[in-house]
Amino acid sequence: MASIYHLAMRTADYLRFAWFYRHTFGATCPPECANPSVVRIGGVVFHVFEVDRLDADGGAAHVGHYAIEVDGVGTFAKVREQLLALSSTEGSASISAST
Repeated sequence: MASIYHLAMRTADYLRFAWFYRHTFGATCPPECANPSVVRIGGVVFHVFEVDRLDADGGAAHVGHYAIEVDGVGTFAKVREQLLALSSTEGSASISAST
């Protein structure tokens, strides 16, 4: 089975990005941006680049959305509420069962 090796993402504020992923998902993040910084959440690796500004189209490294996996609907609801409380999502989400 194929799997994702890493995702490349851009941010205009690495420290804010790192804080959010540490507090929401328990990510391991370097204390300062290294361009790219290797951020790990479980088995998922993000290569994070800090840029001066983000273009509207996002450019080549833009990630428009991503998926997270949880162990059930209750965990999904808890994570969704955390994201809403941090104003990190507009609230749209869907649940898909993996096989």
